[in-house]
Amino acid sequence: MIQKYECEDCGHITNIKDNLERHRRLTHGIRKRKEKEDKRDSKEIENSAEDEKEQVSNTSVPLQRTTAINENVEKIEIVPATNGERYDLIHFIKEKKEQITELLLEKSEANNIKYFFNVQVRMVKYLADGTYEEALPHFRSRMKTLLSTRENFKHVF
Repeated sequence: MIQKYECEDCGHITNIKDNLERHRRLTHGIRKRKEKEDKRDSKEIENSAEDEKEQVSNTSVPLQRTTAINENVEKIEIVPATNGERYDLIHFIKEKKEQITELLLEKSEANNIKYFFNVQVRMVKYLADGTYEEALPHFRSRMKTLLSTRENFKHVF
């Protein structure tokens, strides 16, 4: 059975959800995430007030670890701890450099390791009509190899 998508405003019917979103955007001026925007804006206002009060040290935010292939592959997620780190990638990297260095040294003591950095960034483009478009791209570094000696480490970061 083919699923059909119907425009709530005019009754236009299409088989593809993206076509419905494009129709709503071009015909009615409704953005793809219009319903979610109002909820997100109210949460952002609440969160920004909390962020201004926030004085969290870099080590107080727990790391999120995920392993695979008999724990030979590990994904370590480091999240921003302060408002400044959330909005400035260079500041975030400077603040987390010591923590990243320790993680890499810890992992390389037992074996040689291969690693890369991956950053997900939320990009927002505000439009003249008061709405905005949002994208969540990932930026990834090249794969690097770290041998299990501290001497090689000074050239890594």
